[in-house]
Amino acid sequence: MNKFGRRSKSVAIAVVTIVIAGSGVAAASGTTGKFSTCVARDGTLSIFSNGRCATGTRHMVLPVFDAVGPRGPRGLRGFRGAPGAAGQVGPVGPIGHSGSAGATGAQGLTGPAGPGGPVGPVGPAGGFSGGALSATTGSFSGLVSAGAGLNETGTLAVTGPATVSSTLGVTGNATVGGTLGVTGTASVAGLNATSITDSGALSATAGNFSGLVTAGAGLNETGTLAVTGPATVSSTLGVTGNATVGGTLGVTGAGTVSGQLSVNGHLTSAQTAPSTSVGLGAGSGATCSVDSNSTDTAGLVTILTGSGTTTGADCTITFHTAFSNAPYPVVSPQNAATAALSTNAPFLTATTTDLVINSGVALGTGTSYSWYYHVIG
Repeated sequence: MNKFGRRSKSVAIAVVTIVIAGSGVAAASGTTGKFSTCVARDGTLSIFSNGRCATGTRHMVLPVFDAVGPRGPRGLRGFRGAPGAAGQVGPVGPIGHSGSAGATGAQGLTGPAGPGGPVGPVGPAGGFSGGALSATTGSFSGLVSAGAGLNETGTLAVTGPATVSSTLGVTGNATVGGTLGVTGTASVAGLNATSITDSGALSATAGNFSGLVTAGAGLNETGTLAVTGPATVSSTLGVTGNATVGGTLGVTGAGTVSGQLSVNGHLTSAQTAPSTSVGLGAGSGATCSVDSNSTDTAGLVTILTGSGTTTGADCTITFHTAFSNAPYPVVSPQNAATAALSTNAPFLTATTTDLVINSGVALGTGTSYSWYYHVIG
């Protein structure tokens, strides 16, 4: 029965296989036209749009209409075919080996240093500054400074200043045209210089100086010392042999002569003049003074008495520089009035600091008395 209540007829349906071999089939696209339908012996229909049938087939002309019949039932979905297996990835070929780097050649050995040549004699140079200096002969036109000592066995010639802070040893001749400064000890067997200044001790067996000689810590001479210029020694001067000074010998410290001292000139005292004070023995209004050239060692003293003279101290001379021990003074009359006091001459007393003229008999009033004095201590 169908849906309208009618009995359906049984219809036998033959299954025919249709192969559409062309493109742009009208039945599929809804267009009108003719197609060549070819029937094979096995019942297969082939529809071609170009109107040609293959050999062994029968040609049939089927009309195609624009009308579309009712949609038949949807056929069952076919099974999805299994995906094809993926092809295997081929193996990666091995990486080629890199060539190895060549080995670095070994460094050649350094040859030993050649021996140094002998040190030549010191030539003329601008100067030397360093440690110990030892040479058989040397000539320097500039400053010579040897911190650890200078040892010269031959002739040493220096035309510029030379400074030796340690020991200076010269067994031969040493000629210094400039200034030789020694702050330490200098021992010289024979020294000739136009001038020498030493803040330390200077010791020599023989020396000849034509200029200024200054020794701050003393001068010790065991041979002959010849100085034609001024010499200043601020400490001890020791000469065991002969000493010849052609210029001025200045000693600011103590001077010791162990042998005979011969002076072919004058002994002059260049000290500052001492001070004076009048005593009661000279009377009221008296004065006492020394002349301008007087010193602690020698001078001229004058007493001008006043009224009412009496015995006792007439004048006191105070030394500018005190003596180490009480000195031994000597006086002598300078004028006739002083000489007339021979039987009643004043007497002297001395200490390390002053010299006092005393009267055993009162001096005459209003009279000038003068004496020369010499003081050795």
